[in-house]
Amino acid sequence: MFNYVTLFSCLIGFILSISLVYISIYAENAKFDKGTIIIAEDPFYQSINGTVTSTRILNVEGILQSEVSFFENALINGNITILNQGTFFESIHPNKIIGNGKGIITSSDGQMVTWNAEDIGKVTRNGSIIYQGLIYFDTTSNGSLSFLKDSVGLYVSIVGGEASQRNIWQWTVK
Repeated sequence: MFNYVTLFSCLIGFILSISLVYISIYAENAKFDKGTIIIAEDPFYQSINGTVTSTRILNVEGILQSEVSFFENALINGNITILNQGTFFESIHPNKIIGNGKGIITSSDGQMVTWNAEDIGKVTRNGSIIYQGLIYFDTTSNGSLSFLKDSVGLYVSIVGGEASQRNIWQWTVK
């Protein structure tokens, strides 16, 4: 009797090996402009206080998935007071939490910045979670938040109970 599972496995393996060869050839022939990667020494974003506003379980079969919403008061560049509101969708694995989120930052003078983020979290011994991630900003602001247009940040967040704390460093290539 013909084994379709074996044929399918071989076919998938063959396709993956061709794909890896193509990727290797492309990577060897790609030319990149050399630049200087700069990560600021001090974070430009520092949360003052943050609160988890809601959690919702999305899936309990297989990998647990949840939705976590929050708001956060923060300072940008030490003097711009903002409100950051967002929602993360998390996949909870045995040794890590993988999340992606979206949100809006609003300054007291009405400027708005949207963001998308991806992170990985680890549960600490005291039960809080430390997230490390990338955050992508965009804005049409011409004011003090205009530096965030099409920018990328690296962040660390600590979430414990209903409170959170976040620092974001700007990541640029010049």
